[in-house]
Amino acid sequence: LAKKDMSKWHLETFCGGIVWVENDFPYIKYATDYPDWYNFNGYTAMVFPGAFSVDKEYRQMMGYSWFEGEQLSEEEKELGREMVGTIGKCDLVLSHTCPIAWEPRDLFLSFVDQSKVDKSMEIYLGEIECKLDYRVWLWGHYHAYRDYPRTDGRRRTMLYNQEVIDLDQYMNIDKHLTIDEYL
Repeated sequence: LAKKDMSKWHLETFCGGIVWVENDFPYIKYATDYPDWYNFNGYTAMVFPGAFSVDKEYRQMMGYSWFEGEQLSEEEKELGREMVGTIGKCDLVLSHTCPIAWEPRDLFLSFVDQSKVDKSMEIYLGEIECKLDYRVWLWGHYHAYRDYPRTDGRRRTMLYNQEVIDLDQYMNIDKHLTIDEYL
């Protein structure tokens, strides 16, 4: 919400957590820019926002939007650690990027110098993933669909914005389906 006219936005409680709402579009809810806890239709969910924009330099050069706080601060990361330490488990994790071990390196942009990419969010989420008991982890960031099945029954799925999933159906599938079979 950086560089937005804040008189056009407000905070409200939604599904047990806090969300941003643009006054002109009251049915669209945006998770806060820090780790938070929600209850979506009976599913407990932890949200971990933030990721590094690999096109940061290009955006700045072209005068496009980019904001320094796009990744969690150390204080916000600590809030997430405390949330995980206190609550310990959830049904669903929603994050912008993914734990470092799941990075889809084949989707990295060839023209981006990876030595300039800040991986601190992915490292942090790797730490969170090791300490959290969860059923499903969903993220985007890499602009592709991909299912990462696990032998322990957990689901890890990278989503993109072309489809909407039915959370009840997705969370309660008896046999493991790939994302392509599900959609």
